[in-house]
Amino acid sequence: MKLLGQAELKGLESVLPPALASFGCFPLLLLGTSLILSLDGHSFPVSLTSALTSLSNVWTGLDLIEPTGHSSYLSKLVMSLCMAIGRLELFPILVLFSREAWRHI
Repeated sequence: MKLLGQAELKGLESVLPPALASFGCFPLLLLGTSLILSLDGHSFPVSLTSALTSLSNVWTGLDLIEPTGHSSYLSKLVMSLCMAIGRLELFPILVLFSREAWRHI
């Protein structure tokens, strides 16, 4: 692959698909989490910020959605799982549940 017609970048072809997959999985996980949190009766902006803060491992979003707030057990469970996924990163979690990874051990 050539950058601006000059130097050839070797190995970029092997790095680019996983990077794009990482950038693609985060918004999908964010949208799915915010939809699950909106089942609790909160508005979508509140659910979206709560999902974003859970995945980013910062304290709380808008309104009173937080681990000690007025949330259902489903919302607390989803936010706790998102906090773990956000802390450990997404791909190690996906590898943990992958059959291919366990075959090589």
